[in-house]
Amino acid sequence: MKIAMKKMNQWRKFLALPVMMFGITAMAQQTGSFHENIDFMGAQRRLSFYVPPTYDASVSYKLMIGLHGLGDGSNNYRNALVNSLGFAAAMPNTILVCPDGGSDQMRDFYTPAGDEAIIAECIAYAREQYNIDTTQIILQGFSLGANSALRYGLQHTDQFKGLVLNTPAVQGVKQAVTQFDDGGIFDYAQASEIPIYITHGEEDEVYGAPIDSLVEQLVRHDALHVLKRFNGGHSVPAFANHDYNAFFDAPLHNGPDLSVSRVIVQPRSCNPITEARVLIQNTGNEPLTAIEMTYSVNAAPVTFNWTGNLLPGQHTEAELPAFSSAEGNYTLEVNAGLLNGANSDVVVTNNTAVAAFRIAGVAMELPIVERFENEQYNNTWLTEPSGDFIMPWSFDDEFKALTCLNTIFIFDNAGRKEEISSPLLDLTSFPNPKLGFDVAYTYTEFTAAFLGIDAVFADTLEVLISTDCGENFERLFKKGGSELLTFQAPLVNPSGIQSYFVSPGTSDWRREIIDLSPFASSQQAIVKFRYISALGGVIFLDNISFNDGKVGIKNLAKTTFQMYPNPATDQLFLSVGSGKIESVSLMDMTGREVYRHAEVGQSQVTLNLSSVPVGVYIVQAQTTAGPLSRKVVVQR
Repeated sequence: MKIAMKKMNQWRKFLALPVMMFGITAMAQQTGSFHENIDFMGAQRRLSFYVPPTYDASVSYKLMIGLHGLGDGSNNYRNALVNSLGFAAAMPNTILVCPDGGSDQMRDFYTPAGDEAIIAECIAYAREQYNIDTTQIILQGFSLGANSALRYGLQHTDQFKGLVLNTPAVQGVKQAVTQFDDGGIFDYAQASEIPIYITHGEEDEVYGAPIDSLVEQLVRHDALHVLKRFNGGHSVPAFANHDYNAFFDAPLHNGPDLSVSRVIVQPRSCNPITEARVLIQNTGNEPLTAIEMTYSVNAAPVTFNWTGNLLPGQHTEAELPAFSSAEGNYTLEVNAGLLNGANSDVVVTNNTAVAAFRIAGVAMELPIVERFENEQYNNTWLTEPSGDFIMPWSFDDEFKALTCLNTIFIFDNAGRKEEISSPLLDLTSFPNPKLGFDVAYTYTEFTAAFLGIDAVFADTLEVLISTDCGENFERLFKKGGSELLTFQAPLVNPSGIQSYFVSPGTSDWRREIIDLSPFASSQQAIVKFRYISALGGVIFLDNISFNDGKVGIKNLAKTTFQMYPNPATDQLFLSVGSGKIESVSLMDMTGREVYRHAEVGQSQVTLNLSSVPVGVYIVQAQTTAGPLSRKVVVQR
């Protein structure tokens, strides 16, 4: 009711404007599907309409403005909504107006400058020709059209009853999280003043993380919103599957309802005492003064209570009670319970959020070699992605290495950081420890003949070290562009994303060695590899070693230590390169030996762990190439 009254007051100024505006002249009322060409920004612009065949001028009608996506046109988009997606049946007594994007079909409705005014043109034309209920105007868009609809709607909340965003093409996490005051395009400060309905196809991976980031910003600005994911790709879902009218009439659920949006926990800690928070929003139409929630950490749920005064639409971060966990990898799950004493939550589909975290206790002794032969490295190495599509560090099965890439052909993620960190390391194992790694890297150059200007897009690799289990980091290494380049030449004028999938040959790798001697006294060291985006590069990392530097790259195969599966149940398989395993010990977190397999003398060993209790252990292997160690989790 508060939103509705505010809109009525704000509309008075708009309604006072003369209906003869923007150079539009009165036309005879038409029904069905048709289009009109109007003068706009010195050119002809098409508006495509659908008016119910039963239109009655004595009755006021709802209005929907529909913004098409990249490369589409107004007629085609209108036809898709009306003929294929069931607009008329699902939106009765509603007139649809779809403006054409103009000559710049590959852009949004904010290019060129002033192009977004076509939305006001549509409203003015509809008001001039038809009986429009000005309190019932919805702004809808698909893909880049939905991006424009969100941008425009947040800046003109007084003109619309709500926004329908079908797969809004938010151009990366960076665009979603950048605040308006800091140069962002979405004025989230106005988000609480307009209901927003978002749909997204589950198979559309490109926009998953940006939309999730967008939704979190809406929560943090108390927006009344809903996100509905459906079985499909980058498309507009059928209108019959989404009751937009019901949502805009009552964007808050009837009764007490809590949305559990996000669990916030440090991804890795050496402290067994874990502190976490949960982002929640009151999505019901009653104030919440007492909230029961449960949390579970790979175990039975524990109940905790929050008290306060959370008004409808408002959000807060609730602190969970601190809890203790032994070393290992965990999933923290938070669920909503009873509200205001004894009331059940009226909508259960928004009651759960989860987050993964890791407790690192005993550090691994050197030497350690990670060759990234498979994805088992994820059990000890920690990947911290920025969230943008395609860029994060990931396993390349073809080259058996880590890879990371980004490009100007996807999103603007300049300055975003992709990070991966080593296990917890005991550097006291050697008096003069060294870090070695193989790198293959190339960046991007565009010439004026191709891009219009000469431009270089060169990412940066940093290597950092922490001696306090990740609380603080110090830079060890920084190279980018031509200094980091290992290929014969950079990529010149790549024509698309596929051009970035380069294959490093033997001569395209370089070995880097970093002296860790200044940190030789650290028993809780972590080394982080940070790839900083400048919108154009591809990098590979392999053969990361922590030793005394005496083992060359050609001899690393002798110290390769493969161990799987991890977590393990009853059996654990070990292998080394061309060397032999002489003995294997399994140590618990107190340093006590719980298992020993001696006098092996083979390159491959199978350990029988059926009698080993569930827990986290250190596998220590004596080999002909020297001692090796690795953590293993035993679970059943």
